[in-house]
Amino acid sequence: MLTLVEKILFALATVASLYFTYRGVMRIIGHISSGQGKPDWSLLWKRLGEIIIKVGLFQPVFRFRLVPSILHALIGWGFLSFLLINLADLIYAYTNFKLLENLGLFGDAYRLLADVANVAILVGMIAMVVRRFILRPKNLSTRETTLLHPKARSGILRDSAIVATFIIIHNTARLLGESFFIAETRVADRWQPFISTVAGLWSGVDANALLIGERVMFWLSIGAVVAFLPYFPYSKHIHIFFAPLIFALKT
Repeated sequence: MLTLVEKILFALATVASLYFTYRGVMRIIGHISSGQGKPDWSLLWKRLGEIIIKVGLFQPVFRFRLVPSILHALIGWGFLSFLLINLADLIYAYTNFKLLENLGLFGDAYRLLADVANVAILVGMIAMVVRRFILRPKNLSTRETTLLHPKARSGILRDSAIVATFIIIHNTARLLGESFFIAETRVADRWQPFISTVAGLWSGVDANALLIGERVMFWLSIGAVVAFLPYFPYSKHIHIFFAPLIFALKT
């Protein structure tokens, strides 16, 4: 789907992204290693099953604030399902081979899961944005009497805005890109009902325009991931990875 020049540019961008991400991760590891004591890594394997259940079902989150917890879960479950989707999109971009269309019933079921997850992520994220930036409940902000550096106070909101923007761009672009592809084939995919519905909006659009749109959406979707990765080690959302480790290693 991508041209040769685009493939080279994307590969270079990915290498640069992974390098700066590595530097950010090593910075965190350096800070942790400077502390006293050593983690007992054997606990990780002993508690692996428990951790998978806790993380997969978002058990700790659901103990408080049911509605926001459901919204968080929609986003979290959606992103877990997108691990294979993003890989399949990369394979298609470089080889023109649609992986999930060639995996039989598993691929069909996964496309349905991804289609629903795509919409669930967007619904959950937009609702969280409205809550964070418009409704602004008091429990999402720190009291003025709390000793907090001014940069940290503004940085929390900025970080939330960056992450929300990334998620919305990534998922919207993925949905539109797949809808352009389906519009090109002129055959609705019953395993992707939401995307096929959107594809109906592009009936009659020139095939070359749809292909260009598909490429643009790929750059916005997977390109957003590449652009966001180096920032992630500096984001408060790094807890996505560290929370399971804390559960596993705490004594």
